[in-house]
Amino acid sequence: MDIDNIPFGTDFRSHIQAVLQETEVLIVVIGPQWLGTDAAGAVRMSQDSDPVRAEIEAAQARSLPLIPVLVDGARMPASAELPASFKDFAFLNAAEVATGRDFHPHLDRLIGAIDRTVAARALADVGRRALVGASWTTDAPFRETEAAVAAARAKGVLAVEMEAAALYTFARQRNKAVLCLAHVTNTMGLAGQDFEKGEAQGAADALMILETLATAALSGASDPPPATS
Repeated sequence: MDIDNIPFGTDFRSHIQAVLQETEVLIVVIGPQWLGTDAAGAVRMSQDSDPVRAEIEAAQARSLPLIPVLVDGARMPASAELPASFKDFAFLNAAEVATGRDFHPHLDRLIGAIDRTVAARALADVGRRALVGASWTTDAPFRETEAAVAAARAKGVLAVEMEAAALYTFARQRNKAVLCLAHVTNTMGLAGQDFEKGEAQGAADALMILETLATAALSGASDPPPATS
């Protein structure tokens, strides 16, 4: 959050707690001077009164997802440079947002990461475990060779499917945003002559997941942007 938006005379700790109650994910923007120093040369982040430190500690206490974002060539701080209360912050995988021609691709990746994080949290709130990651969509069969699958797995790809390629191509040509929800409805175990798909052929689970994600998306559209520090 922007500390300039904290009302004068307000305890910034209380203000941070109030904002985080309405926050799905905390974006921690890290520049080259993020740790900071005061007039005496002491590291600002090591002080209990630092608002950024208070914000991260409060977010961790609420188990909010944190996404570090590196700007202006910054690096992630080392664990030894951070207060003991959040030393593990140093090990979070950070997104980089550079200026120039890479700005929009980097920003798109960050937005995608935020969307996936919010979706996973929404599903967890209704007791559904979510695996967050990319899928490989292909427009033809038999491209999933052993070498191609191994390469995709090394990039963190979780699944391969043939359902979304045409949809994404159409959306790109029309310059439209699109969401593809792929719901696996069987467990590869046969029940009679059919796969086990769950209640109502899997429709009940699919509708529940769709409702959860739609609610989270609509809530995010009407709420303020994710808090940033």
